[in-house]
Amino acid sequence: MRVDMHLKDIELTPYTREQVEKKLTKILSRLPNDVPLRVSFEDARQTYKAQIQLHHLGREFIGKGESKNILTALENAIGRVDRQFNKLHDMTRRVDN
Repeated sequence: MRVDMHLKDIELTPYTREQVEKKLTKILSRLPNDVPLRVSFEDARQTYKAQIQLHHLGREFIGKGESKNILTALENAIGRVDRQFNKLHDMTRRVDN
């Protein structure tokens, strides 16, 4: 799995980087190894913005999150991508039945 991490106006401490990688395992476990994942962080005036982008099964998944805590912003973005995966899974299950 290739994870591209882009930072704008922010530096991640080793602890924060470790926590980011740990939290991304939820999404990474649902994807094949050849799907690139892009994670962006931005510090926008006392609010952190996180965005996750990936292309899988001919679709683009984008999750965005904002919070005063960088890890909470990432969790919000992961939750949005996870909901998109679940919605796609439910749609394909209905078509198969």
